[in-house]
Amino acid sequence: MDQNIRTSLQVSAFYNFLIVVFITMVSQSVTLMAIIFGDLSGKENAVAATIVLMAFTGHLVF
Repeated sequence: MDQNIRTSLQVSAFYNFLIVVFITMVSQSVTLMAIIFGDLSGKENAVAATIVLMAFTGHLVF
């Protein structure tokens, strides 16, 4: 494989990884703040859905 193509693929994969990590970090932080400061009585499914959505997002990208 050409060295330039390999380098380009490695860099793009790394940036994709960073994007997924950033999105996961932000969504985890928002979920944590909702759990700590929010009134979740009767809204447990909404929190569970965000956690499942984050897991699927990370899984589909990689």
